[in-house]
Amino acid sequence: MDHLAPYSIGMDVSEIETPALLLDLDIMEKNISEMAKYFNSRPAGIRPHIKNHMSPLIAHKQMDAGAVGVCCQTVAEAEIMAYSGIKDVLIANEVIGGSKIERLLDLTRHTHLMVAVDHPSNVRELSKAASKKKLSIDVLIDLDTGYGRCGIQPGDPALKLSQLIVDSPGLDFKGINGYTPASFTEDQDVKRAEQEKKLKVDIDTRDLLIKNGIEVEMLSAGCTRDFFISADYPGITEVQPGTYIYMDIGHRELIGTTPVDLDYAMTVLTSVISTPVDDRVVVDAGSKAILKIDSRPKDLNGYELYSLSAEHGKLRVNEPEQKLVIGDQIELIPSYGDGTVNRWSRYLGVRDGKLETVIPIYHPY
Repeated sequence: MDHLAPYSIGMDVSEIETPALLLDLDIMEKNISEMAKYFNSRPAGIRPHIKNHMSPLIAHKQMDAGAVGVCCQTVAEAEIMAYSGIKDVLIANEVIGGSKIERLLDLTRHTHLMVAVDHPSNVRELSKAASKKKLSIDVLIDLDTGYGRCGIQPGDPALKLSQLIVDSPGLDFKGINGYTPASFTEDQDVKRAEQEKKLKVDIDTRDLLIKNGIEVEMLSAGCTRDFFISADYPGITEVQPGTYIYMDIGHRELIGTTPVDLDYAMTVLTSVISTPVDDRVVVDAGSKAILKIDSRPKDLNGYELYSLSAEHGKLRVNEPEQKLVIGDQIELIPSYGDGTVNRWSRYLGVRDGKLETVIPIYHPY
C-alpha cells in the first residue's frame, strides 16, 4: 500500500493524506538507544535483524549505537545493507542456487559477509563457487534447536557438517547460527524454561565441536521476545532482535516485563470515511495498509478493529470515550510489524506532531 501523496517537511501530521505509515522518531531512537545500552552491559553483542524495517538509514542508526553488525534473511537484503555501507552482515539462512551464490560471493568484496548452511550439498556448492573465484567466505552451521524450520540436527549431524566446512576450500568455519525464538506466552517462567532449553542445545553443540578440535568463534541466537534471556546465557556471543525498534502488539504484549522499556514507534495513520450505523466506523486503511485485524487503535478506547478488506477497515463501536466523525484521523498499532512494513515503500518520520523526514523502505523483490 502506498501512494504519491505530496509531503512537505514540517507539515502537521493532521495534514498528511491517509493512509500513511508513521514512524515516531523519538520513540524509535529511544528503543534503539535503550537496547544498545542494555547490550553494552551484557556479555553478548546485539546484531539487529533488518528484515523487520528494511531501511539502511535505520540500520546505520543501529550500528552507530553499538551493534556488532546486522542480520539478514536473503541475499537481496544483504545487498541492500552492504551497498549502503554496512560492514558486517550475517545471512542467517540458507542460500542455494548458482546465481544467488554468485551474488553472495560478490558481496564479500564490499562487506564482511557470513552465511548459514544446514546441508552438505550446500557446503559443496559454496566451496566450489568460492574456490573458482579464489575467494573465501565465513560460514556458520544453521542449527535446529527445536523450532522445526531449517537447521541441521544437533549432535553427530552438526559435528559432521562443521567438519565438512572446516575441510572445504574457500570456506572458513565461523560458528553456530542457533535461532531460538521464545514462545508467545506471558508466563515468564515458562518462557525462560523453554528458551534456556533451546539455548542449551546451542551450547551443547558448541562444546561438542570444541571437544573435536573445531574452534567456535561465534554463537548467534535469540530474537526480540527473548533477548533478555539470550543475552545473559553463558556462551551466547550475540543476539538477533529485530522488532524492538518499533515494536508491535504481538511482541510487546506477550514479551512481558523486560529490562528495557520498548514502546510502539510505528503506526498506520488512517481517516474515518464512513459512519453508516451507530456501532460501526469505517476507515481508509484496509489489508493493503496493515496486516491483521488484531491491530488496534492507539489511545482510543471503545473502538475495536474487527474486519479488513482491501481498502477499508471496520471498527466496532462499544461505549467509546469519544465519538469519531467523518474526517477524523486515528492511528492503528500493527499486530505484526514485518507484514505491515512489507505493504509500504516509505516511512513518514514524525517528531512532535510534525513530519521531519521521509525514510525509504527497500523491498528486495
